[in-house]
Amino acid sequence: MGFFKRYASRINVVEYTCSPVLEGWLVIGIGTVFALIFIVAGIAKGLSNPVFIWMPALLLGSGFAFGIYYVKFRRKPLKREVTLGGWYHRLWLRSKWRFIATGLAISFVAVTIGWTIGELVFEGYDAFTKDFADWLRGWFIWLIVCTFGVMRQYITFYQYYRSPEYRRSLTKNNDNATHV
Repeated sequence: MGFFKRYASRINVVEYTCSPVLEGWLVIGIGTVFALIFIVAGIAKGLSNPVFIWMPALLLGSGFAFGIYYVKFRRKPLKREVTLGGWYHRLWLRSKWRFIATGLAISFVAVTIGWTIGELVFEGYDAFTKDFADWLRGWFIWLIVCTFGVMRQYITFYQYYRSPEYRRSLTKNNDNATHV
């Protein structure tokens, strides 16, 4: 119990405000990358069913509209919370690329395990073995969601360290250090 108590005491949840522009560019960038992947896959496979064209186009189009709204029209700052002191935060401080790779791996494994358990419980083993190969072919939808989640967490830490709240905490700590 002592180790967990020591670890939990270092975790700190901080609220801060940030501009919505960076998150808007994130949505537009991820949407562009996956739209290009979808277009290349569609050309290579020759998708003849229109549902495979308009459904992702609707999803990506709404994402682009959301990103454009954040970049061009929303001026009210966003309120965010960030958890400092945990292993995920320390990984972000040490290596940004390792943070992204670890976050993507954890997200994709969690989605796969969740889908597997749900399929086994509700459909049974026979349906699981039949549907697993089909599910792996549709992995790109989950990859979009996982990538957006990890990159949003990345920019959450990035924006916190550039926020006025972080700068105020630095000056407050410096003032406390000089008055001791």
